[in-house]
Amino acid sequence: MRRQRDGRFDRLLFSVVAVLSLASVLAGFARTYCLAGVLKAPRPNLPIRIHGAVFSCWTVLLIVQTSLAAAGCVDLHRREGHAC
Repeated sequence: MRRQRDGRFDRLLFSVVAVLSLASVLAGFARTYCLAGVLKAPRPNLPIRIHGAVFSCWTVLLIVQTSLAAAGCVDLHRREGHAC
């Protein structure tokens, strides 16, 4: 017999993974991309800045989407997913 799960662990897991991915992006690229002007590091060229901005927006979207699903706002999660 299969046990029914309520999905709480999955919702928490996906939210934690999304936040950890943001932390890893910040840890890996803060010095050379995010804080380059503040830390007197050379600023990246335009294509790298565009790539970094797009990837940063994707990471924020990942966190927003997983947070919406974890909070039970699945209808809004789906609507926002189709808009992208």
